[in-house]
Amino acid sequence: MTATIDQTEIPEVPEKAATPPDTPARSVSYRRDPSPWRRRDMLICGLLALLGVVGVVACWIGATEEAVWRQQSGWLVGAIFSTGLVGVAGVLWVLIGLRRVRHGFRDLRRDQRAALGLSRVRGGATDRRAADSADETGPIATGELVTSGQMTRVHRPGCLLLRGKQTTPVPADQIENYGRCGVCDS
Repeated sequence: MTATIDQTEIPEVPEKAATPPDTPARSVSYRRDPSPWRRRDMLICGLLALLGVVGVVACWIGATEEAVWRQQSGWLVGAIFSTGLVGVAGVLWVLIGLRRVRHGFRDLRRDQRAALGLSRVRGGATDRRAADSADETGPIATGELVTSGQMTRVHRPGCLLLRGKQTTPVPADQIENYGRCGVCDS
């Protein structure tokens, strides 16, 4: 479509399309860069390790010039401190990597739930409050809980563990004989 203003045709700019519901809500870092370390992390940990190695070498050279043990003890303390810097750099490197991997897995799970259209598996605080305020006509009293095959726990009919399985309703008087499902909070 075009609009005319003073004999000049101006093409209409299409409205921005709404993002589909299966796209993630925010940009996630595991897609852009799969490495758990950033350039800044490598620089900080590398400088700490380099400083530690230089300190150990300097203390080694300084201690070799001293012939008396008491004069070498200061260099020994410096070398121990420098070795500690190398250790701190290594531990920091691993901790940063583990933290970023954990955050990447969290973002990946969030995107998987969004793409598959799944809600949270465990009920949140609002779900628990609603379950606490339910009266006697809730699922336990009406026998809406179900089980399947050899299962020893009762589930709500929409439970993820029952997908693709034949279910049978559990009578209200036999619910106490079964355990409760931790996924659907039955």
